[in-house]
Amino acid sequence: MDETHHFLDDLPAMQSPETPRSDNPSLTMHDNQYLHDGSADYRYQEAYHPQVGEERIQVMLESTLIDIRDQLTNNLYNLRHDIELQVRAEQVQFEQLFNAQEPNDHESNAARLNNERQELDRQIEVLRAQINQMREDCESREHFRSELDEELNQAQEKRQILVEERADLKGQLAKLKGECWDCQRITEGRMKEYRALHERYGAFVGKHADILGDLEAAEQQRKKFQDQIAKYREIIRKNPNASGTEPEDATIIKAFSNLHEGAQRVIMKFCTMDQPPRQVAPPTRHQFSLPNFWNGHLNTREIQNRVRAEMFWYLSDSLLLVRSFGLEGIEKRSEVQGRTIEKGLRDFEDKIELAASDPQDHADIATWRTATLKSAKVLHAKASSDHANYVAETANELNSFLAPIRIQHEDVNIDLREQQKLKEHLMQLCRDSHDLTLLLRGCRNTYRCEIQEQGKLMDPEEAEAQDKERRQIPRGENEGEQVVAYTLFGALVRIPEGNPKNRVVLQKSWVVLQCD
Repeated sequence: MDETHHFLDDLPAMQSPETPRSDNPSLTMHDNQYLHDGSADYRYQEAYHPQVGEERIQVMLESTLIDIRDQLTNNLYNLRHDIELQVRAEQVQFEQLFNAQEPNDHESNAARLNNERQELDRQIEVLRAQINQMREDCESREHFRSELDEELNQAQEKRQILVEERADLKGQLAKLKGECWDCQRITEGRMKEYRALHERYGAFVGKHADILGDLEAAEQQRKKFQDQIAKYREIIRKNPNASGTEPEDATIIKAFSNLHEGAQRVIMKFCTMDQPPRQVAPPTRHQFSLPNFWNGHLNTREIQNRVRAEMFWYLSDSLLLVRSFGLEGIEKRSEVQGRTIEKGLRDFEDKIELAASDPQDHADIATWRTATLKSAKVLHAKASSDHANYVAETANELNSFLAPIRIQHEDVNIDLREQQKLKEHLMQLCRDSHDLTLLLRGCRNTYRCEIQEQGKLMDPEEAEAQDKERRQIPRGENEGEQVVAYTLFGALVRIPEGNPKNRVVLQKSWVVLQCD
């Protein structure tokens, strides 16, 4: 009986060990710290290593459940086995006591058995309490497992989101890498273009320096030729036939080419064709023709050519190789009304040239013309007059003609200087034209400035094409032929005194051709 009692007393100690919990008062401070650190370390690993944390949680849950099931099974089995052994032992003891003792001890045996039964009931209650406690622990662990499952699901969702974000970031990174490669290729292409342009720029700088040197040399040569022309002109003007010879063709051609280049330089340097002409008061008859160029839907080059042609026409009509006797300045001081001396002499020369029928007539006309020019110099000397006023008036007319298309500068001082330079260029151009005219008029050979007839085929012996323009109204006739549209600058022609029909073209005219 004592052994059974001690055995039953030892039954509570046979329950399986529980999983350590942080709220168990039997745990030491070191155990609590270990559990806390382990939990923190687990959550840290779960947060930063989602995939590894999920696997560890799954393994822990499965291991915990297996341990709980095994522990409960073993405890219940052991408890049942112990109870059966105890009941059998009590039955054996009861039978032994019942058979060995006298009937008068029945009450004492019953009381003792009752006490033992109560003790067994108490132990059973204790075991039931322990079983209930173990069930509660199991339920709490199931709850903990459900919480862990929920956290695991959340971790898996977060992991899926992170995986998607990572895939998205990989796609963006690949796209950025592609764009980076494209930018790098574009940059390399731009660098190649930059190096090529830099090399071209260096070549242009070298060419520019060479051109500046050539320009300076040409300018020096031009000044030298101008000085020579001035000397020749002065010699011939003082005594044109003293040596019995006339100026050389090279000298005449050079002077005529300088006029051509001077007129072109004025248009190129001081005028612009990008905008319609400005209205400048007072208007002249030439300014009324300028707007027609812009209203005709012409491009800048075509307008520039037409302005050059207009300027040549004005020079050839007033100064260049006209039938002049140099009496324009004298006439303005005269009070004679009607037909003036200069105009009368020009008309007379025109009449006798038309009436001339043989070479001797032309020789007589040359003799009369040279003698009249000598007499005109006598009038100039007596009146103390020169040709400056007449030349200045012509230059002013040209300046008014070009004023609407002159380049204007924002700086007033610069604009005034450029305007003064234009006047000086025009004055020099008109002076050289008048001097060359009087020089050639004093020769026995006749010199003319002739132009190609508009709408006719160009004569390659007398003209040279400088540009082409599309016909305003296309025509079928002369299609593909070199038809003259207008003349930029006339030809210099010499008519010998003894053979008027043997014309010599010293300088070809510059023309613009029509094209379909």
